[in-house]
Amino acid sequence: MGELKAAYAMLLTNRWILEPTLEGNLYGRNDAKREQGARRSRSDRLVAGIRLRF
Repeated sequence: MGELKAAYAMLLTNRWILEPTLEGNLYGRNDAKREQGARRSRSDRLVAGIRLRF
């Protein structure tokens, strides 16, 4: 199991920064106890967001 986070900062001006983000949980191998296969977790969802900084 692992967590994936990605972000990228884009300069709009010298002071304003736009930062989109993407987060999700991944499984690397089959887990019979949880009935999970090697893929993105069913119980956790993929989360996307955006942040504007000054």
